[in-house]
Amino acid sequence: MEVWKKFWKPFPLWGERLHKPGSVIERYVVQKFLGVGSYGITYLAEDLSTHQKVVLKQLRKRRKTTGERPFQKEREILQKLSHPAVPALYAEINDGSHQYLVMEYKEGLTFEQLIFQFGKKYSEKDAFHYLTKILEVVQYIHDQNVVHRDLRIPNILLYNDSISIIDFGLSRLITDEEEESFHKWEPEKQRMRKISFQTDFYALGHFVLFLLYSSFDQKGKKEKSWEEELDISVESKNIIKKLFGMDGSYRSAEEILEDIQKNSEIGGE
Repeated sequence: MEVWKKFWKPFPLWGERLHKPGSVIERYVVQKFLGVGSYGITYLAEDLSTHQKVVLKQLRKRRKTTGERPFQKEREILQKLSHPAVPALYAEINDGSHQYLVMEYKEGLTFEQLIFQFGKKYSEKDAFHYLTKILEVVQYIHDQNVVHRDLRIPNILLYNDSISIIDFGLSRLITDEEEESFHKWEPEKQRMRKISFQTDFYALGHFVLFLLYSSFDQKGKKEKSWEEELDISVESKNIIKKLFGMDGSYRSAEEILEDIQKNSEIGGE
């Protein structure tokens, strides 16, 4: 259980001044603060021309130097992608003080909200049901030679049993070079940020564990590995191990989907 706990970490808002509800940025009125990421602050806003809800993503001032590249990379990748489960990019704004991306607002709650705010519990079958839906989107993303690199529970939305994947701030093209500091990072961070499709599969292994642990009732104080603690099928454990690269590695989302379909406990007939 120890590894999956480390995977979720909030980002602090040190020294950042938030826009208040009612603030106007060109033709967009801020309605509320949505969240903060490694380099961006997001707001729900209304387009005064269309009265449509949009998301404004503002480049953090404290991250202006290091955040410029990922900000532009997110813009480039969102322009490249066209899928109902991925936010469309509407515009880019530079008002002299801040830079913003204007994006489609996706309805729904994140799995972070569902688990930690609403106490939602997921069974083994539920976890792999949603993994299947996510993989269908990830398969499209990977087909465009894009790696998301941040498939955490705050970045996956659920609405009427439909999935959306948000926050492409850390995404890269598979042909992009690794960050200069990559080899100085600790192994866990390298696994989560390496520019490879397996990075997304590794993140989805953690995603599945979050859902499975939502219904886990710990007995005793001694902490064990997830393999020992979770009462799930051998086939499901094997899929998770392979997502983590513990027992071979998946080469594609299609391979994972095939394994889920073969498992009668979670996806097969």
